[in-house]
Amino acid sequence: MSLWIFFLLLVGATAWLGLRLRDPPTAAVAGTLLALSPAVFGNARRYEPNVALAALVAAAAAFLVVHRGPGERRRWILLGLLFGLGMLADRLIFGIYLAPVVVVLLVQALRREPAERRKLLLRWAGVGGVALLVSGYYYFRWFAGHVGEVLSQLQGEIASSGEATSSFPPWTLRGLLYYPLSWLDCQLGLVLGLATLAGVGLYVFRGRRDVEPESRLLLEAWLFGGLVLITLVSKKQPFYSIPLLAPLALVAAIGWRSLPGSAAVRGAVAAVLLAAGVHQLLFLTGDSGLIPTPGRWAWLAGASPLPPSWLDSEYTQAAPPHAWGLRVDEAAALCDERRTASSRPYVLVFSDAHTAPEYQLLPALRLELDTLLVEGFLVSGPAVREHAPKAACLVYVTDGDELWPSASQLTATWEQWGVGVPDAALLEVLRSLGESAEPLASWPTRAEASVHVYALGEAL
Repeated sequence: MSLWIFFLLLVGATAWLGLRLRDPPTAAVAGTLLALSPAVFGNARRYEPNVALAALVAAAAAFLVVHRGPGERRRWILLGLLFGLGMLADRLIFGIYLAPVVVVLLVQALRREPAERRKLLLRWAGVGGVALLVSGYYYFRWFAGHVGEVLSQLQGEIASSGEATSSFPPWTLRGLLYYPLSWLDCQLGLVLGLATLAGVGLYVFRGRRDVEPESRLLLEAWLFGGLVLITLVSKKQPFYSIPLLAPLALVAAIGWRSLPGSAAVRGAVAAVLLAAGVHQLLFLTGDSGLIPTPGRWAWLAGASPLPPSWLDSEYTQAAPPHAWGLRVDEAAALCDERRTASSRPYVLVFSDAHTAPEYQLLPALRLELDTLLVEGFLVSGPAVREHAPKAACLVYVTDGDELWPSASQLTATWEQWGVGVPDAALLEVLRSLGESAEPLASWPTRAEASVHVYALGEAL
C-alpha cells in the first residue's frame, strides 16, 4: 500500500509541474503517460524503492523548478525534509538525479549581488542541515561498513542479491544509448516509447519556446543532465532511469502540446496513444489486453523490439511471474492447503529457471499467501536452515529435467548469482527434505521451464 502512495505522489508532482509550466492538457498528458509506463506501474507492485525514489525526486525537482530555489524559511525546511527522505529512499542515488538542477541554481545564486548571494547560500545550507538531521545517522552507520560497495558502483558489479549487473562503458554504442533504448524496451514499450521520443523531438524544435526560460533550463537540467550522469556510470540497469521518466513525460507532453493543427487532431492522437498504453499495461499485468496481440503484433503488448539480451539481463517491469504461465496462484493454493493440514506455517522456494528468478518468485508467493513465512534457498539460505522443520511445502521451478533439486544444482545457482557456496548444513537440509517429500503437482510453463510443488515431511 505504501508504494501506491508514492505512485500517486510521483504522478501528482509531475502533473502539478506540467500545470505550472504550461497548462492543464500538458499536466493531464504527462501524468497519464507516467501512470501508463510499465516501469512505474510495475515497480509500484514490488518490494523495491524505485517508485519511492522517483516520487521524492519528482517532488523535490518540481519544488525547485517552480520556486527557483529554496525560498523562504518554511519552503527551505520543506525542501530539506524532501531531500532527507529522498536520501533515505535509496542511498546516495537521490542526489545524483537532482545534482544538475541544484548545480544550475547554485551557479545562478553565485552570480547574484553579494547580499542576495549570501542569503541564497544560507538557505541552501539550511536545506542541507535539515536533510542531514533526517538522514545523517543512517549514512554515518552505512558508510562505516559499505564504502567499498559505493565505489564498486562505478565499474559494474555483482549485486548483494547475486544479480549480475550490466556494465557498458559510455564510449560504446550500447553504453551511450542504453537508457533511451530501455525506454523503447521495458520502461515504456515500443509504441509509447517511440511516441515519447517523438514528443522530445517536438519539444526541442517547437515546444521549449513555450516554457519560461528559467524553468526551461531547470527542466532540461533535470532530464538531460540526469541522463548524462547515469550514462557515464558503467554499471547499468533499465530501472536506474525510472526517476527520469517524470521529466521525460513532461518534456514529451510539452512537445506534443506544440503540435500544429486543431484540437480535434491532437485529441485523436492522444486517444490512440491512451488506448495503446492501456492495452499494453493490461496485457503485461494481466496477460490479456483490449485486443488479441499474437505473433507479429506482439510489439503492441510491450514485446521487446531489441535482440534477446541486448541490454543484458532482462528486468521485467510490469508483469508478475504469472505472465510466464507459472500459475503461482495454483502453487500457493496447494501450499496453503498443506500448511493448514500440517499446522506448519512455512513455505520454501527454490528456482534456477531463467524466466522465474527466485527473487521474483518468492515475493509473488508471499503476496498470494498473504504471509512473510516464505523463504528461498538462494535468497534466504540461513532462514531456510532455521525454519525447514516448520515448512509444509516446497515450490521448485527449473529449466532442467530434475524432479528434485540436487546439491550440485543449488551450488551452481549460488555461484551463478555470485553469493558464494552453500554450506554443508543447507545442503543437508535439501537432502533430508527430499527423503520425505511427496509430489503434489507439476506443470510446464510457457517458457519451457517446469514447476513442481511438494508436500514436505514432518521434520528433519
